[in-house]
Amino acid sequence: MPVLDSSFLVDLIRGDGRALTALARFENEYHDVSTTVINLLELFRGVYLSERKEENMKEVMEVARSLDLLGIGWETLQIYGTLSATMRVRGVPVDEFDLVIAALALQADGRMVTRDQHFRYIPGLEIISY
Repeated sequence: MPVLDSSFLVDLIRGDGRALTALARFENEYHDVSTTVINLLELFRGVYLSERKEENMKEVMEVARSLDLLGIGWETLQIYGTLSATMRVRGVPVDEFDLVIAALALQADGRMVTRDQHFRYIPGLEIISY
């Protein structure tokens, strides 16, 4: 079950044809798709920064309700700790939220749908482009 990153979710909400086509393909191929609580935090931040809060809230809620939601558990904490330390030792700066998202994706099945290139530096994470 691939994890949908915020960049993909934003593209879906904006009606991007590539993202819509990719979502249909993922649902057909994998049956279930997911996102993380961190991705939803990012989307809700965007809602409250926007000038069209009510409209954007409806769109975010519609997308969020259609996905499996991955939350943080004990295994996530260990994966995150390992990732964070590895990236720091390698000198590769990665946003902390993105490291938690990557940890959740690795915990799920190691696949993430994103257009954000910095995720390619995460060891063991398979990036699915669209």
